[in-house]
Formats: sequence, structure tokens, C-alpha cells
Amino acid sequence: MEKIKITHEQARAVDHLRDLHFKEIERFKRYSREDTGKLEPLYDLESSEINAAYFNGYEVEEVFKEGDWVHYDNGIKSTPRFVTRLISKVYAESVDLGDNRTMPIDDIRHATDEEIATEKQRRFWNGNNRDVWELKLGDALIDKHDPFSCDVKFVQYSDVFGVLLANGIRDEFAESNSELEDKYRVLCFKEDRKDIN
Repeated sequence: MEKIKITHEQARAVDHLRDLHFKEIERFKRYSREDTGKLEPLYDLESSEINAAYFNGYEVEEVFKEGDWVHYDNGIKSTPRFVTRLISKVYAESVDLGDNRTMPIDDIRHATDEEIATEKQRRFWNGNNRDVWELKLGDALIDKHDPFSCDVKFVQYSDVFGVLLANGIRDEFAESNSELEDKYRVLCFKEDRKDIN
């Protein structure tokens, strides 16, 4: 926020106004302990801290708990650089992210919905020994927008140029993973199919 220019007289008046307000905060701190309403959280702050928050603004401390998704920068030379993980344990100044990874609370933030979805997708594919949207001959896909669809598509061919899907009636070629991701979900991987050896 840009500061406005004021005269010396205006500056003295603003200082006087701040002093008056500070005295009101002091009175609040001394006499309003019986008030258990919305102001109760302020009892733990010093008057100067309340004043500073009121006039200078404030930043809300993030509170982390077990099961929260967090995001952190793993360092420029690390792969992947940005990482999203679940908190498995919270300590006073750090969190345990599992896999022998402990991060200081100051180095993490809550993950966005998009970051969480990306990490869940990565975990799904990784749990099936695949890179994200790595399809192989014989994998079965189904329409992700129609939960009752019986139109199963089988991967007939897959390489860096795209994926050929077939269902016995009509073949379809998808040039990108995003095109596949928008239309399909995995019904089963070739290794999990019961109809082939």
C-alpha cells in the first residue's frame, strides 16, 4: 500500500489519534477480561502487538495437523523441485512427512487443491509402477464422465506421438495425455485383467 503525503500538523494529529487509540487498547486489556466474546483471543497479545496488527496489518499463522497436504520447495537442483506430501506427525517447529523427511514449519505451506490432485494422480500411477498416463498395450480405459458406460477402450498402440484406442467398433487416436485425461479413466491395467494371460 502506498503511503500518502500529509503536512506536519496532520502528522501530529495522526500521532495523537494513535495515542488515544493505544490508551483504549490498554483499557480493554485491563478491564474486559470478563468479556468472553469475539475479542477473547486478543487477551494473549500485548497492547503494542494489538496496535501493530490494527494499524500495520497482520499475517495469519498457518496451523498444520496430521493428514494435511503440504507443499514445499525441494531445492533448485532437486528433482522434483516442488513436492506435495501428507503430514504424518506435527512437532513444535517441524512436521514429519514420512520417508525420513522432516521439514521446518517455515518452509512449508498448505497445498492447493490442484497440487493435491496432481500428487494423488502421481501416487495412483506410481502405485501401479507407471509414470503418469503411461499406457501400455492391453490397458483398458472407460469414459470418466459416464459412470454407467459400457464402452471400454483398449490400448492398441502407445508411443511418444499418441495412443491408439479401440473398442471393436471405432478406433480413436489421442495425441496427448491431457486429451486422454479429459475423457477417460483407467478401468484396469493389462497386468490386472482376468481375460488375458
